[in-house]
Amino acid sequence: MPAYKMGRMDNTAYPRPQLVREQWQSLNGPWKFTFNDCRNFIHPTEPIPWQHQILVPFPPESQASGLGNTGFHPVCWYEREFDLAPGDARVLLHFGAVDYSARSEQELDTLSCA
Repeated sequence: MPAYKMGRMDNTAYPRPQLVREQWQSLNGPWKFTFNDCRNFIHPTEPIPWQHQILVPFPPESQASGLGNTGFHPVCWYEREFDLAPGDARVLLHFGAVDYSARSEQELDTLSCA
């Protein structure tokens, strides 16, 4: 289990040691973040004004996330870029603690998938 100390994380510990994969990458850490209370953003390719930075895996309600916002927000957007190791043929993204639904938009070179 990762160790959390004053808003910083040790990403060296695999989250489920009984299911270790040879190659894995934790995406915990700082992400771009914004609330979308008016639901005016529909697709991740739209220009979204990133108003906050959040520390994942903490929820926006938690002080550990850097936000500590306990208000009701029907939609939240997150964004993070990361590199894949050369030769990765298959990528599995696991979104934990998603309340209702999650979508991802991946752009690999000129290929775009939704």
